[in-house]
Amino acid sequence: MYDQKTFSVALAKFTEKLPSPNESQTALDDLADAVAAILGLSSAGISLAADGRLYFATAVDKKITDIELWGERYQMGPAQSAFESGAAASAGDLATFTERWPLFANSAGHIGVAAVCSIPIVLGGDSIGVLDLYSDVEREWLASDIAAATALANTATRYLINSGVRDLQAKAAVDEPVGEPAV
Repeated sequence: MYDQKTFSVALAKFTEKLPSPNESQTALDDLADAVAAILGLSSAGISLAADGRLYFATAVDKKITDIELWGERYQMGPAQSAFESGAAASAGDLATFTERWPLFANSAGHIGVAAVCSIPIVLGGDSIGVLDLYSDVEREWLASDIAAATALANTATRYLINSGVRDLQAKAAVDEPVGEPAV
């Protein structure tokens, strides 16, 4: 269950920044940090879309950076599923999802990820990226948790519009190819 007080503080922080131009990367970093804290997660990561592909944008820690880069390289797993479907894709026990996402489940499990939930970041009905939630313990992804993460992602999207999300997406696409992920 999400921490309502932390959620309120994070939401206030984002909405306070909306009226002025801000740094897009800071907004993404703040979103990942806030969602991890609010939901009591081990980590969170964000990928943005450009030219139909997801590109790594940020992660709370190094091990999740590696799995996000893995997702960028191979374009498969829950993030890709959420991006393509426009709906959250989750596994409360990643070990049981070896048929749906075999390579991702193996790679993520190897670094201690036990549960994952990927939520599309939507702008005008189009998926422009994915917010990935990671837990090092099995967990049920409650509708209230997904709603809280979606609300913050939506607020951050508005913040990114103000900061020039399209410029950030273009930068992500230009920065490719990425190095070999450590996973």
